[in-house]
Amino acid sequence: MVVKTVAPDYVDILIAEDDELMRRSLRRIFEGEGYRCAEAEDGRAAVELALRAPPRCAILDLTMPVLDGFGVARALRLNVRTRGVHINCLTGRSDASSRAEATGAGIETFLTKPFDPSQLLQIVHKQLKRPQVLQASGLSLPDAREQLDRWEYAGHAGLEAVCEDGGYFTVRCTAASAGCRSK
Repeated sequence: MVVKTVAPDYVDILIAEDDELMRRSLRRIFEGEGYRCAEAEDGRAAVELALRAPPRCAILDLTMPVLDGFGVARALRLNVRTRGVHINCLTGRSDASSRAEATGAGIETFLTKPFDPSQLLQIVHKQLKRPQVLQASGLSLPDAREQLDRWEYAGHAGLEAVCEDGGYFTVRCTAASAGCRSK
């Protein structure tokens, strides 16, 4: 049984997958986006880990030893500490009965392998309400000031400007809401 976690009290994403290469790949994708991950190679370990350090989101393989992904999802939904976890499956199964059983077990999103990492990240970002970062590069100083003013007026936060080589500027901010776009 393999159980890895960054901090015992804080996990963004629990990855429950019996294939070590797939687990490591998923972890790299999520940690590259700044998420804190925990891993389990079987369903029982996933439930034990989730109960010790409730994740905000879980990515489950449906076919795992000891306890399958359906059983993990049901166990997480039954426990008051993990009831609100966003549960997604990433599986090699694509049949209608697996999809129906996943829905019945409380799985929110059914994804099949091979998967599109950008689609998976989009789902997780939305579930975990990750703020959207806006950025503009290669701007002159007056253009950078104007862009920052527009973003400030639109209610965006975390405004910053960085002078790059050659005297050009890159400006960034955090969008005020998921639907906000600069003009």
